[in-house]
Amino acid sequence: MLMILVFTILTLKKGQLKVLGILKSSAVKKILLSFILILALSTAFSIAPNLSFWGGYFRNSGVYSWLHYFLFFILLVAGFHKKEQWQMAKKFLFAGFLLTLLFGLMQSLDLTFYKDSIWQSSFKRVFSSFGHPGDFALYIIIIIFPFISCVVGGWHNKKQRLAQVL
Repeated sequence: MLMILVFTILTLKKGQLKVLGILKSSAVKKILLSFILILALSTAFSIAPNLSFWGGYFRNSGVYSWLHYFLFFILLVAGFHKKEQWQMAKKFLFAGFLLTLLFGLMQSLDLTFYKDSIWQSSFKRVFSSFGHPGDFALYIIIIIFPFISCVVGGWHNKKQRLAQVL
């Protein structure tokens, strides 16, 4: 909420709001509105609307949380104005991804520093730096395809550059 307040103040000071290029697309607008409509309908027709809106105590996966994740993403993306900023964000994202995968691999090989801890005894599954293996799996699912796309795209571009040189 503090980020929204700061973003609003900075926008009012500048006197202009840069609309993200992707948000100008009618298809993207339809997808975003559909997402918000689905969240609203799932809460309205839920057998526990209060829980659906606020989310559970442990997971906080209600509509309130989802809308904040969405707003946080929009605010983050609105701060990127140059291609170099996107490239740096992508590098940090993929570096974090590789580190969590490495940590997960170390866990699966039992090479961690916290042997015989409560985590090791209660979970026989890999959770890396996440609190639960399911959360780690969701993170992998979200990041793996952009990562593979960039790796394959990078190899393709290197082949094209090499072919031009030869």
